[in-house]
Order: sequence, then C-alpha cells, then structure tokens
Amino acid sequence: MSKIRKKVSYIHEDGFELGHEPIEDSLQIKETKEGFEVRYLVSDDTGYSPDDDKDENLFLVAYHRDFWVDRKDFISKDKCIDLYRYLYSSESFNFDKEEIESFKDYTRNYHIFALEAYIHSGVALALKNEGNFPDRRWDVSQLGCIFASKKEWRLRKSARKAAIGLIKYWNQYLSGDVYGCVVEYFDKDKKFKDHDSCFGFYGYKYASEELINFR
Repeated sequence: MSKIRKKVSYIHEDGFELGHEPIEDSLQIKETKEGFEVRYLVSDDTGYSPDDDKDENLFLVAYHRDFWVDRKDFISKDKCIDLYRYLYSSESFNFDKEEIESFKDYTRNYHIFALEAYIHSGVALALKNEGNFPDRRWDVSQLGCIFASKKEWRLRKSARKAAIGLIKYWNQYLSGDVYGCVVEYFDKDKKFKDHDSCFGFYGYKYASEELINFR
C-alpha cells in the first residue's frame, strides 16, 4: 500500500482522479464515513507469463516463430521434434536404439500431450486436433508438447485435465485476459488519500470475484 501515485491516468466523470484507466464495467464507487472508496479492474500488461514460475511438474514447450517457449535444460528443439514424431506421427522415422531409449526416459516420467496452435492475428492453443478453429488447413500448426509429471498425476486422464487447464491459463495470457485489482480512497471532496493494488488475476470472472474482497 502506498499513498503516493506516480501519476493520474484517468479522470472519472464524477471527478475522481484515478491512478489507472479502469475497465468501465468493473468500476464500483462506494460512499464511506471518511469519503469514497473506488474499486476497479485494469488490464494487466506487466508481462508475467505462465512459464515464469518454472513449474517442473506441468509445463509446455513450443517452437514457432510466433510462439516460442523452451526448456533448454530439459529438452532441446530438435529432441522435442523427434519425440513428437516418435509419439504422434503417422510417418515412419528410423530412430536408432539410443534415440528410442532417450524418448522412453521422457515417457517414463511424464504424460506427454501434443500441442497445436491457431496462429492468425494472435495465438490460441489447444491439444492436438482438439482446437475448434475456423481454418485448420492454413492457420493451425503442430508446434510442441505439454509435459505432466507422473509423480503428480498418476492417471493419464487426470494429467490430461491438468494439461487442458494449463492451456486455458496460457490462452488467457495470450489474449490479454489478465487483470489487476485496484482500490483507491478519497476524502469527501474527492481528493486522493490512499490506494492499494494487486496484479496477475487470470480471467475476468475470477478477477471480478477477487475485486469484491480485495483488501
């Protein structure tokens, strides 16, 4: 919490000078004994991605010029491509015994799901052949894999559910469906007194629920 704001970014029609530009539908103004309380959501453009926490149990790797997420210490681009071909390709590839054993090292420890993306004025992810995309012939790319630890998800069914959850998380990030909660306090003359904020809430519904109880 801080009583100092760097600047005024938005002046509301009721005269409140707000520190951020609010998402209009989220704005809540409450009169209090001391003055006014203004709560609202803002778009979170801080750039924190779902991969920044480096979860070792559930993560994706993807290799496309428009969507690149790697784990170089875990699997290289070439190894990921070969693993994808080994698990999912209908074509025949002549992998040697050593390569096949290296693939089995991954499958022993992880449930592996193929990843696709619709790339057209943005990126939308899905499990292989499961994306409800408008034009699969031209704008859909098979670009990587999701790894779900067998220690945490023993059954593939539960691992698949976790993988779908991760895709939802990523799609919210990629589409800008990430928000910050802001609460600001004003005196009876609508002069700024105090504020607090917290960012990184994924999904408008979830962020709206958090805003109600924030601080």
